[in-house]
Amino acid sequence: MHVIGRPASGSVLFAFTVSLLSGGLAAAAEPAVGEAPASDPAAPPPASPAPAAAPAPAGDGAEVSKAECLTRYQEAQVARRERRLLDSRAALRICSRASCPAAVRADCVDWLDQVAHSLPSIVVTARARGADVFAVKVFIDGKLATEKLTGFALEVDPGLHKFRFESPPWPVMEREVLASEGVKQRPIEVEFAPPLPSPMLSHAEARPFRLERSDYLFGGLAVVGFGTLAYFGGTGLYDAHQLRTDCKPFCDHADVEAVQTKLLIADIGLAVGIIALAVGLYLHGKDAF
Repeated sequence: MHVIGRPASGSVLFAFTVSLLSGGLAAAAEPAVGEAPASDPAAPPPASPAPAAAPAPAGDGAEVSKAECLTRYQEAQVARRERRLLDSRAALRICSRASCPAAVRADCVDWLDQVAHSLPSIVVTARARGADVFAVKVFIDGKLATEKLTGFALEVDPGLHKFRFESPPWPVMEREVLASEGVKQRPIEVEFAPPLPSPMLSHAEARPFRLERSDYLFGGLAVVGFGTLAYFGGTGLYDAHQLRTDCKPFCDHADVEAVQTKLLIADIGLAVGIIALAVGLYLHGKDAF
């Protein structure tokens, strides 16, 4: 009896030990609360989380916040009232985006079209020695607008602007231009150096003959002088011939003096005619060249 009972107690102890080991292994196999389960080498790796969406690029289509829409909406109105149309257009392009409130966007789209219609523009062309010049820096009110001429129009705010044109080695040119609202592509021509004159062209385009007032004055004096010479000289010589024929050498003293007076007046007329003719020709030649 005693021999049979010992194996029974030993089997119970063995069963208790197996149960403890089984419970310990099961507890070790289960993950703790909040702990990631052990990875199975045969299982596929977990998928990596999707990357965050990149921000929308800046531009007319980029989304903007409601606060920025309202800020640009107010800035556009202020700039438009002050006739700063370039600044107003920049603000209207932002508040007219699709991400802005519908009421704000509707006003901005309408105003943007009006500002674009009112904004003036200027087209600059430059020449030197008869040839086009492209390497020209254009400054508007002290700010560089373009480094070379491309034929495209330059947009400016309405009002008076100071333009400065630089193209070495030619001298710097400056000009004040009044840009009128709504006037598009107004041409501004800059002449750094006039074309060289052609010798054949200068002879072909000779100045037409034209009498000036001085020509009539001195020409008239010359006619009077030579007319006096002709009359008094002719009559004086005729009277002198008559005296020599009729009464020489016993002519009356009064008759001799009369002849001498006529010849003196003739000499004075000759001098006046020559001087008037010379002065008239000199002045006419001076005016012609």
